[in-house]
Amino acid sequence: SLGRIRLCPGSYVQSKKAPPTEESSDAAEGTTMHNFMEAGLKLPTPDQVNYASDLAQELTEEQMETLNRCMKYAREKLNGYRVWTERFMVLEANLGEAITGTADVVAINQTADHAIGIDWKFGRGSLSQTTTLMQAAAYACMIFQTHPDVKVVDYFIYQPRVGFGGTEYAASWDVQDYVRLMQMITESVRKAQELGASLNPSPAACQFCPAISVCPAAAEVTEQLPVEYESGLPVEPAKIAKALDMAKIVKKQVKAVEGLARQIMKEGGEIPGYILKPRQGS
Repeated sequence: SLGRIRLCPGSYVQSKKAPPTEESSDAAEGTTMHNFMEAGLKLPTPDQVNYASDLAQELTEEQMETLNRCMKYAREKLNGYRVWTERFMVLEANLGEAITGTADVVAINQTADHAIGIDWKFGRGSLSQTTTLMQAAAYACMIFQTHPDVKVVDYFIYQPRVGFGGTEYAASWDVQDYVRLMQMITESVRKAQELGASLNPSPAACQFCPAISVCPAAAEVTEQLPVEYESGLPVEPAKIAKALDMAKIVKKQVKAVEGLARQIMKEGGEIPGYILKPRQGS
């Protein structure tokens, strides 16, 4: 969310107005796989072993291969560290609203001066450098605040399904960087809290925005797309490239609007001209 509001400050207020959305199958898969990693990285007890075994029965071969890759990745980095999984933390920033997050992995070494954070991203799409930077920076600051003896935080965001053997985003900060990171975070939030903060739709900003189904700026993007091509006229590749980027936003908005309509009808509401119907063969 911090990365999104840095790219599109107006999405802060817009997302507060957004209606609740139904959970997608991708989100449900991500939750199950995060649960498996949480159980797998804890100290093994009979209950945790049984829980992980039960979860494994629900997973496909590809999902288990993905999780085994993550487990190997984590164990190589965390050897000798004290490990917490799914750790809820709060960032003290005096911004009028709490900044909270649940880190997938936080680990502290035996001398308590070095920390490692890991976040699993099980999607198949590439992530924005801005959103990954802001997430890693926020969690690093939370770790510095929670563990005053820590001098360096290495934070990793790992996408096991992107690239050959997975894709890693890595950042390393020391206590001198802490002030700079906090300034970057507070500057982004305060700018987003300003009255009339601008909406700046882009593929990166809109990728996970909960307000895309009701965002006026995203709706206007559709009008910018070239929908006709006349044979013989020159084509400007730069304009087509920009249109392709904008088309990603439109696709996200269409999917969000469809999800919103389904949710309304599931709750008994009516959408003129539409009904809920099971997929054929399901």
